Amino acid sequence: MVMFKKSVSAKEVQRQLGHKRYEPIWYMMQKIRTVMGARDNKYKLDGVVELDDAFFKTHSDKEKEDNTKSGRGSERQSTVLVMTKVVPQPDKPDDNSKKSKKHKKSTALRYVKMEVISNSSSKQINKEVSNSLASLTTVKTDGWRGFYRLKEVISEHIQKVITPKEASNVLPWVHTMISNAKRNLLCTNHQIKDEYLQNYLNEFCYKTNRRYFGTNLFERLIAISVDDTWYGKQLYPSG
Repeated sequence: MVMFKKSVSAKEVQRQLGHKRYEPIWYMMQKIRTVMGARDNKYKLDGVVELDDAFFKTHSDKEKEDNTKSGRGSERQSTVLVMTKVVPQPDKPDDNSKKSKKHKKSTALRYVKMEVISNSSSKQINKEVSNSLASLTTVKTDGWRGFYRLKEVISEHIQKVITPKEASNVLPWVHTMISNAKRNLLCTNHQIKDEYLQNYLNEFCYKTNRRYFGTNLFERLIAISVDDTWYGKQLYPSG
């Protein structure tokens, strides 16, 4: 699960292990994803953070078949709060040409957090931000009204009303991470239940935050699997 940049399906792991049953493999992988999330939750982002909400297509046993609404309020999509810590990226000697600067971001990504939330209200967003970000943090967002009260939990809030075309320029890394996560899930999983989406996001964030660990990432995963419990509410979202 950690030796590939993209995710791997439980069916493929079952095939490689030569296991007769699919369910134990799927369950084992959910436990590992839970451990990944538990480890990342030990840390809070600080400095400058880009923040936005995103909507991931999921499946729910309770969804209505005739509900075709998309975006906020849709029963076929889960709301996810995405936070990316960024740092200034100085120009390199070979970055002076117009061609190299065209797609170059002015900042570099350090860490990412993704948390499933019940709605995009200011109360829910502030609650998650206080759990995920340090109080002395500068947060950049778009003009969504759910972000209006962020100054209650962080030191500085830079909010700007932007059009969809401007989003990738004003908040480049948060939208890159949203796009990469959606593409990663779509390529590997045909369908994800909303109650397990957080686990899959845990895996994406864990691997992204440790993208330079190389082969050491396997040993680190073994270590945290021993250190952190696998039994908790996150693994059993239905109670």
